[in-house]
Amino acid sequence: MIETPSNGGVTRSPTHVAVDAEVMRAYGWTDLALDHGFHDTRQGVRYTVGATVRQEILDRLLELNHERAAAEHAKVPRQPRLPFDDPGPAGGGATPT
Repeated sequence: MIETPSNGGVTRSPTHVAVDAEVMRAYGWTDLALDHGFHDTRQGVRYTVGATVRQEILDRLLELNHERAAAEHAKVPRQPRLPFDDPGPAGGGATPT
């Protein structure tokens, strides 16, 4: 279903709202009121969550990303991705073959 405002009324997608609610539950973010409706976006007016809650979601995702990156960094030493990424015994890097 394509979401468009029609004659002052709103066509809503119950599936869209339900999926968003399930995602918020999965993250444990049930405190957010998603404010679904037609909102201005960079792509024009779209049926989506409100601008304030959208920014809050992005802020939380960024924080979660930083937490997970820090946890990964603390637990797992960085492994060289390519042979010449290895600093080698003298720290000068191995010569690529």
